[in-house]
Amino acid sequence: MGTILAKQIGSHDNYAESWEVCDHGEDQLIDSPFFRIDKLLIHNEYLLPANSTCKVVTSLSGEGTMSTEETSYSLPVGKTYLIPATCDDLHFESESDTPNNILIASLAQKT
Repeated sequence: MGTILAKQIGSHDNYAESWEVCDHGEDQLIDSPFFRIDKLLIHNEYLLPANSTCKVVTSLSGEGTMSTEETSYSLPVGKTYLIPATCDDLHFESESDTPNNILIASLAQKT
Protein backbone atom coordinates (compact mmCIF):
# COMPACT_ATOMS: atom_id res chain seq x y z
CA MET A 1 0.00 0.00 0.00
CA GLY A 2 1.12 3.57 -0.48
CA THR A 3 2.36 6.16 1.93
CA ILE A 4 1.52 9.79 2.65
CA LEU A 5 4.16 11.92 4.33
CA ALA A 6 6.17 8.74 4.92
CA LYS A 7 3.36 7.17 6.99
CA GLN A 8 2.20 3.69 6.01
CA ILE A 9 -1.43 3.46 4.89
CA GLY A 10 -3.08 0.23 5.96
CA SER A 11 -1.85 -3.33 5.89
CA HIS A 12 -0.34 -4.87 2.77
CA ASP A 13 -2.44 -7.97 3.42
CA ASN A 14 -5.83 -6.22 3.56
CA TYR A 15 -5.68 -3.46 0.97
CA ALA A 16 -5.19 -2.99 -2.73
CA GLU A 17 -1.72 -2.62 -4.14
CA SER A 18 -1.50 1.19 -4.16
CA TRP A 19 -3.18 4.55 -4.54
CA GLU A 20 -1.82 8.04 -4.93
CA VAL A 21 -2.79 11.54 -3.90
CA CYS A 22 -2.52 13.71 -7.00
CA ASP A 23 -1.23 17.24 -7.13
CA HIS A 24 -1.13 17.53 -10.93
CA GLY A 25 -4.49 19.31 -11.20
CA GLU A 26 -6.26 21.40 -8.63
CA ASP A 27 -9.52 19.58 -9.29
CA GLN A 28 -8.35 15.95 -9.09
CA LEU A 29 -7.73 15.16 -5.43
CA ILE A 30 -7.37 11.36 -5.45
CA ASP A 31 -6.85 8.93 -8.33
CA SER A 32 -6.57 5.24 -7.52
CA PRO A 33 -7.08 2.01 -9.47
CA PHE A 34 -10.50 1.76 -7.78
CA PHE A 35 -11.92 5.27 -7.34
CA ARG A 36 -11.25 8.95 -7.89
CA ILE A 37 -12.27 12.14 -6.14
CA ASP A 38 -12.54 15.44 -7.97
CA LYS A 39 -13.29 18.91 -6.65
CA LEU A 40 -15.13 21.35 -8.89
CA LEU A 41 -15.20 25.10 -8.33
CA ILE A 42 -18.23 26.41 -10.23
CA HIS A 43 -18.50 30.17 -10.76
CA ASN A 44 -21.36 30.10 -13.27
CA GLU A 45 -22.10 26.84 -15.08
CA TYR A 46 -20.38 23.49 -15.59
CA LEU A 47 -21.34 20.43 -17.66
CA LEU A 48 -20.18 17.04 -16.36
CA PRO A 49 -20.51 14.52 -19.22
CA ALA A 50 -22.01 11.09 -18.55
CA ASN A 51 -19.39 8.34 -18.31
CA SER A 52 -21.33 5.20 -17.30
CA THR A 53 -20.13 5.15 -13.70
CA CYS A 54 -21.99 5.95 -10.49
CA LYS A 55 -21.01 9.09 -8.60
CA VAL A 56 -21.42 10.64 -5.17
CA VAL A 57 -21.88 14.42 -5.43
CA THR A 58 -21.52 16.59 -2.31
CA SER A 59 -21.87 20.37 -2.07
CA LEU A 60 -19.09 21.84 0.08
CA SER A 61 -19.86 25.56 -0.25
CA GLY A 62 -22.02 28.03 -2.15
CA GLU A 63 -25.56 27.54 -3.42
CA GLY A 64 -26.60 26.07 -6.73
CA THR A 65 -28.43 23.45 -8.72
CA MET A 66 -27.57 20.18 -10.41
CA SER A 67 -29.83 19.13 -13.26
CA THR A 68 -30.37 16.46 -15.88
CA GLU A 69 -32.65 16.65 -18.92
CA GLU A 70 -35.59 15.52 -16.74
CA THR A 71 -35.21 17.30 -13.40
CA SER A 72 -33.30 19.75 -11.23
CA TYR A 73 -31.91 19.33 -7.69
CA SER A 74 -30.95 21.96 -5.14
CA LEU A 75 -27.33 21.95 -3.92
CA PRO A 76 -27.22 23.66 -0.52
CA VAL A 77 -24.07 23.24 1.57
CA GLY A 78 -23.73 19.68 2.89
CA LYS A 79 -26.24 18.10 0.48
CA THR A 80 -25.13 14.75 -1.01
CA TYR A 81 -26.61 12.84 -3.95
CA LEU A 82 -25.90 9.35 -5.25
CA ILE A 83 -25.94 9.48 -9.05
CA PRO A 84 -26.59 6.17 -10.87
CA ALA A 85 -24.31 5.06 -13.70
CA THR A 86 -27.24 5.35 -16.13
CA CYS A 87 -27.61 9.09 -15.52
CA ASP A 88 -27.18 11.47 -18.46
CA ASP A 89 -24.93 14.55 -18.41
CA LEU A 90 -25.09 16.63 -15.23
CA HIS A 91 -25.41 20.40 -15.51
CA PHE A 92 -24.25 22.43 -12.49
CA GLU A 93 -25.18 26.07 -12.02
CA SER A 94 -24.07 28.46 -9.28
CA GLU A 95 -26.86 30.58 -7.75
CA SER A 96 -24.87 32.80 -5.40
CA ASP A 97 -21.98 35.25 -5.40
CA THR A 98 -19.88 32.54 -3.75
CA PRO A 99 -18.75 29.84 -6.20
CA ASN A 100 -19.98 26.30 -5.60
CA ASN A 101 -17.39 23.85 -4.33
CA ILE A 102 -18.54 20.39 -5.38
CA LEU A 103 -16.86 17.11 -4.44
CA ILE A 104 -17.43 14.19 -6.85
CA ALA A 105 -16.41 10.65 -5.94
CA SER A 106 -16.65 7.97 -8.63
CA LEU A 107 -15.39 4.54 -9.53
CA ALA A 108 -12.24 4.40 -11.61
CA GLN A 109 -12.77 3.94 -15.32
CA LYS A 110 -11.73 0.53 -16.66
CA THR A 111 -9.17 0.70 -19.44
